Amino acid sequence: MIDPHNPDYGVSKLYALRAYLTNALNFDGRSTRSEYWWLLPFLWLFEILTFLTIGNRILPQLTVRAFLLIPTAAITARRYRDAGFVPGLAIAQTLFTYGTWWLMYANASGSINSGLIWAWLLTWVISQVAKLVMTLMPTQQATAVVTQSQAIAAYRAQHHLSADELQLFRDTMSTLKMQILKLGAQSRSSETLGKIMQATGGLHAAQELFRELMAHPHALTEHADFLYKMLPALIESCDQYLTAEQAEVGTASVNAAITEMASGIQRQAEAIAADYARVVTTDAEEVTAHG
Repeated sequence: MIDPHNPDYGVSKLYALRAYLTNALNFDGRSTRSEYWWLLPFLWLFEILTFLTIGNRILPQLTVRAFLLIPTAAITARRYRDAGFVPGLAIAQTLFTYGTWWLMYANASGSINSGLIWAWLLTWVISQVAKLVMTLMPTQQATAVVTQSQAIAAYRAQHHLSADELQLFRDTMSTLKMQILKLGAQSRSSETLGKIMQATGGLHAAQELFRELMAHPHALTEHADFLYKMLPALIESCDQYLTAEQAEVGTASVNAAITEMASGIQRQAEAIAADYARVVTTDAEEVTAHG
């Protein structure tokens, strides 16, 4: 599994300490149990060394702990998010723990009411038990999260595309996507165009051909007519139709021209639908031949 917000997602052992330091300000990512729990021995060791070095001096102790406040809150928030809990709760617990340390050091002289101290400590213990349980929970998101660049690299490797082929494919598919979206908008802008697309299946066929090309990028040349002639011509015809229809010129000659344009659009949409039907037929024949 990959987390685009945390490149160290899933690390363990000494790498957990590195992840803790490099993600000190990262509250957006996620952290696994191994990343979180392999870190704790290092933090406990740090606690021991700090106590042996500084002792019970209040200000130095609180200063040292303040440096760990943000990175500790960050990794706990990432662990909570990974386990399916609200990350903000981790931040609140970390601040509460720091407040507990402050209260204990401040009460070294015994000036704070003992009832308040015990109530605070009881609440802190409950909070720590809850934190223990939640950080031990497994990852809740089962689906892989990948960055766009990683997805593109995987797609390129899967389909054995060269860098130039991949660039051509991306450019072509980007243009095709915009064209299909525009055709959909045109269909919604006119009742007549909408009925034509519904009756012929032209828009649906264009969408399915897009999916076909995504699955078989090397088939671009086989669909050159659809990509560079049929679909652009259909969109241009729809543009002209919408312009004429919206002009609201009610003469007989204009109405006849609009009707003729609609007939032409229907033929163009039928041609795209037929092109897609040919693809479906070819795929079916290949399955039968290898069945």
